[in-house]
Amino acid sequence: MSSPQVLLRRIAAMAVLTLMVSTLAQAKKLPGKIVHKDGGVSDVTLRIPFKFLSFSPNYEGMQYRVVYFDHNNERQVVRPDEVREIHFEIKGEVIRMVAVRNSLEGTLFNTNTHLFLRRLIDGPRLRLFRYYFTTHSPGMMTAGGAMSPGHTYSVDNEVLQLDDGPLMHPRGIAFRKDMLRYLTDCPEVTRLIERRDLRRNDLEVIVHEYNKKCGGSEW
Repeated sequence: MSSPQVLLRRIAAMAVLTLMVSTLAQAKKLPGKIVHKDGGVSDVTLRIPFKFLSFSPNYEGMQYRVVYFDHNNERQVVRPDEVREIHFEIKGEVIRMVAVRNSLEGTLFNTNTHLFLRRLIDGPRLRLFRYYFTTHSPGMMTAGGAMSPGHTYSVDNEVLQLDDGPLMHPRGIAFRKDMLRYLTDCPEVTRLIERRDLRRNDLEVIVHEYNKKCGGSEW
């Protein structure tokens, strides 16, 4: 029978192998556009990373830098503090990775000053993005008394931006409080949140309703 130390080494080796496989990415070259700060647009070939055995792009890796090939087929790298946004299309859906200032603090966001965030909803005032990050679960004690390693997994969170202000991630347990404070200039919407007619799962509806009622223009 294996000792706890041998069992622990085997579990650790399996965990490392699993992590290596899960983080392997295959890249595809897709046509795309780079929108520069002056409003100019460049047609390029983007190198979009995909997670292993997945049909979805690895958005987390693209939040900090994107590789592309210019008209001379030269490999280039663009970062979110250099341009406005990047567009590409997958299965008929246009994906917009918009450069925003990293104004959130805490464990969700790292120290990068800017990020490419995937824009879900645009609007005249309130916009909705999705942020992707990796987290780690702690290990557990096995029946043999050894400590098993934790595992790493990907998570995403929805992030709001009002006008050109700081980003805001509404907390799950304090969603109503956060939203009432954040959208205080739109009583038509905050009233629905206060009455719990609109809840955490209605975030996209909240964004649409805010832009419709308090966006300052027809939308």
